[in-house]
Amino acid sequence: MLRNFPISIRIIGMILILVLSITALVVITYITAVQINEEGIADAAQVMLEDQEEKIRLGTQTMAVALSKALDGVSGRQEQHDIISSYIKDYRFEEDQSGYYYTYIVSVYKLSFKLANTAPVMTRKL
Repeated sequence: MLRNFPISIRIIGMILILVLSITALVVITYITAVQINEEGIADAAQVMLEDQEEKIRLGTQTMAVALSKALDGVSGRQEQHDIISSYIKDYRFEEDQSGYYYTYIVSVYKLSFKLANTAPVMTRKL
């Protein structure tokens, strides 16, 4: 069948097949490299996030244990808040000193609902 074509057409056909094969190989290599790069970045980000979460968890638990010892016998919420604030006001973490702890007082209200009315009714402050 190929003998029906002149030799120049056969050589051009072989060169075209070679160029298409090399192009396909380059495209497949590029796509694979991009996927590997994206997966590597995602894996590195996940590891960094887990390390950061562990560091924050450890610092928070350590601070909670230390503050619980400082608050032994203190029952007033404002007094507890003042003691905690005095302990943590100057404490910073991270290399750039951007990490910090904070405290605030939360008022908790007990809500009850009437069947005939969909709006909540505040009954008392806890």
